[in-house]
Amino acid sequence: MSPYTIITVMLGMNRFHQKDTKHSFDMSALDGYNVVWLPQVKEIEKTNSTLFYEALYGIEKARIELKDERDNYLFIFGRGTIGAFSEEWLFEALQQAMHYYGNDANHIMVAKSFGVADTLTALTMFKIYHKKPNIQSLITLDGFLPPTRKRKLAKKDDGEWYFKIPNYVKRHFNVVQRLKGTKGRLVIEKDHNLILRQNYIDKFDLIYDHYNDGYKRELEASHFNMEEIVSVIPSIKLDTDIETLPRAIERSITTYYQ
Repeated sequence: MSPYTIITVMLGMNRFHQKDTKHSFDMSALDGYNVVWLPQVKEIEKTNSTLFYEALYGIEKARIELKDERDNYLFIFGRGTIGAFSEEWLFEALQQAMHYYGNDANHIMVAKSFGVADTLTALTMFKIYHKKPNIQSLITLDGFLPPTRKRKLAKKDDGEWYFKIPNYVKRHFNVVQRLKGTKGRLVIEKDHNLILRQNYIDKFDLIYDHYNDGYKRELEASHFNMEEIVSVIPSIKLDTDIETLPRAIERSITTYYQ
C-alpha cells in the first residue's frame, strides 16, 4: 500500500456569485505540502475558498493522527469552467501524480457544481487506460451537468438524468440541496445520495464562522452555501455514520492506512 495520498479539490465556476471569495482563511498549514494549482484558480481563491480550507483541515487532522509527513501528500487545487480546459488540466495533473507517486497512491477527490462535471469528465478519460487512479473516496457537492455532457456523464432514468460514477471509484458520496439556485444532480446509485433541505439544516442551529475576519454566515439550503453547510453539518454518509466534509476526508485517510 502506497504511503502517498493525493487530494484533488475542484471548485465551482464562481462566475455569477463570489460569496466564497469575500472572506479569507488561515491557509498557513498548507506550507510544507506538495501543491499543484491548476491555471483556472484565481489568486484570491487560493486563500479565500471554503473547499480548499476545509479539505486542508481534514488532511491536517488525519496527518497528525497518523504522525505522518507533509511530503507524503499532494494537493491538486482546481476550478470548474465552461469548456474543456479545466478537465484536461486535471486529467494531466492526475497522470503526472500517478507517474511520480505511483499508481497505488490513495486518491481523495472533492468537487462542487461545475467542478463535479470536470472531475467526472477527467475520470472518464482514464477509460482507455489500463492504469487508473486509486480513488478511495469521491465527494461530489451539488454537481452541475452541462447539457453538452449528458450522454457522456449521465444516465437517464424515469425522465431524469443522473450522474454516472466510474466503476473504479471505491466509495462515492453525493450531497445536493433543494431550495435555491442550481439544484444539483443525483447519482444513479440511489443510496449514495443525501438531499439537504432546510428543515434538516435547521435541526443543528449552526452558523459557519471559520473565516479569518470573524465573519459569520447563516446556513441556508442554497447552492451558494453548500461548501459551508457540509463543513459544519453532518452531510456525508460514511459507513453507518453521517459526517461533515473535513471529518469524512480525515476518516477516508485514517481508515485506509490503519
